[in-house]
Amino acid sequence: MKNTSVYGKLYFASGDISTNMLQMMYAVFFNKTLADEYQLGDLYQLVIDDEWTLDKMLTLAEGIYKDLNGDSQRDRDDQFGLMVYPVYVDGFYFASGLTTTNINKDGIPELSSDYTGEKIQDLLEKLCGFLFDTNDGFMPPYSDSDDFTHGNILFYPDELVKASTGLRDKTFGFGILPMPKYDENQEDYYTLTSFPYSLYGIPVDAVDPNRASAVLEALAAESYKTVTPALFETVMKVKYSEDENDAMVYDILKNTVVFDFGRVFNDSLSSLTYSMFRNSVINNDTNWTSTYAGKKDVLEAMLADVIDKFEE
Repeated sequence: MKNTSVYGKLYFASGDISTNMLQMMYAVFFNKTLADEYQLGDLYQLVIDDEWTLDKMLTLAEGIYKDLNGDSQRDRDDQFGLMVYPVYVDGFYFASGLTTTNINKDGIPELSSDYTGEKIQDLLEKLCGFLFDTNDGFMPPYSDSDDFTHGNILFYPDELVKASTGLRDKTFGFGILPMPKYDENQEDYYTLTSFPYSLYGIPVDAVDPNRASAVLEALAAESYKTVTPALFETVMKVKYSEDENDAMVYDILKNTVVFDFGRVFNDSLSSLTYSMFRNSVINNDTNWTSTYAGKKDVLEAMLADVIDKFEE
């Protein structure tokens, strides 16, 4: 509510009314069989001890690569410590505590100062360095495959729905971890949801806004009481969890979901709020200062145009 409002007013809401918010949360799936083979220790304990960080994940992913098909080429048939599809780059950005917009003291969204901070540059260099300059990281050109189900990837960011739709017939043990913190000084984990989640609002031309609001609230309340317990507590935390550790992580993810005005309204901002950083990683371009400088004025103008459509 705080991060997506304008002038203190919330125009779109989400939550228990939508199952998508739960199923589309980003997480890191890991191959327990590979983790045991390489004696990586208790990864869940790292989460509990607030030591599950980007550096830790990249360190654990080192030395995992194997040229399984023997063609001397890094491709999706090989074994990797970390495979990241382009769309899931966004998860690392928000998991590091970065935002695209902030709400100022007047209740107006403005571009986040994170765009000009040192953290974004450091994050970009670490991701590009591991994915493109080492054998252990790999970024496929598209994301319509089920590479993780082949059993040759250690760490694999994806939506939680993957546990129920893509891992039913897996031949290896798998676990679920939050997207890693930027470092151990970060207070909490931050969980991003993928774009296929539902937002609800009352249109300006609603015949009876009060009745529409009452229906919306009733739907949310009933879903909170009936749907969420069945989906989250029974299906996700029990049926699609291998043990109580995954259930613990599910709770962490649900309790740390973040929203961002620049992401909610990305269509009105030519998708620049996510594409600048995502494309920098995809293109292995670590010159962030130049990238942002080339888009800043355009993005600010589009954001101002969006804000003008709201009433103070």
